[in-house]
Amino acid sequence: MKWFAFLLLIIFPTFVLAVSSGGLGAFSTGLKALDMDSLNTSLSEHGYETLATNQFTLGGGGYALVWKRFLFGGEGYGILPNTLDGEEKTAKITMGYGFGSFGVAPVITKHFLIAPIIGFGGYGILMRLIPDDIERDFGGILDDPARISELTTSGFMTTFQCKAYFLFPFTSYEDRESGLTVGASAGYNWALRKGDWSLADFKVHNAPETSMDGFFIHVEVGGYGFNM
Repeated sequence: MKWFAFLLLIIFPTFVLAVSSGGLGAFSTGLKALDMDSLNTSLSEHGYETLATNQFTLGGGGYALVWKRFLFGGEGYGILPNTLDGEEKTAKITMGYGFGSFGVAPVITKHFLIAPIIGFGGYGILMRLIPDDIERDFGGILDDPARISELTTSGFMTTFQCKAYFLFPFTSYEDRESGLTVGASAGYNWALRKGDWSLADFKVHNAPETSMDGFFIHVEVGGYGFNM
C-alpha cells in the first residue's frame, strides 16, 4: 500500500489548500481504459496472464478558483495493483500518473459547476518479476541476490477532461460559501512521450512500447469553499 500512502501525501495538501484558499478538492475513484496490447502480447508469449483493459483507479486532487472562473491545481491517481500469475513465476504491476492542470468554469452557480480541464504531467509503471522458488533465507539472499527483476518505464502525458460538480453549501459567511461537493469527470489521457523500459537504470532492448493512453471516468467526493 505504499503507492496509496504516496498518493495521499500528494493529494491531501492540495485538497486542503484548494478549499481553504478558495476552491475545491475531492477524492476520486473510477475506471480507466488502457491500451496494453503490446505489453500483453509479450506477457502472454512468456507464460504470464495478461492485463485487463479496464482498470480501477484511486486518487484525487484540488483546484483553486481564481477570479471566480479559472481553476488551477493538480491531480494524482494510482491504478489498483495487478498480480499476474505465470509458469513458476509472478508479475506484480503498479501504475500511477499525475498532472498539473488548469481550466475555465463556463457554468458556476450556487449549486452546480462545470469545467473543461487540460493538464500536463507524467506516468510511471513498475513491473516486478518474482520466481516461485525465491530465496527466503537472509543469508541466502546475501549470497545470491539476483532473484527479483524490477522493470520500469515512464513518460510525459497530458489529459483532456470535463468535470461536473453538485455543490451542497453547509456554511455561509458574507459572500463566501463552503460545503460538500459530489461530482464526476470523464476524459482522455494521451502520452506526449513514451518512455523506454529500464532494469536497474539500464535500458532494456526489444521491449514493447507501453504507455497509459486511454479514456477514463471518475466519481468524486470532496469539499469546496469560495466566494459566489
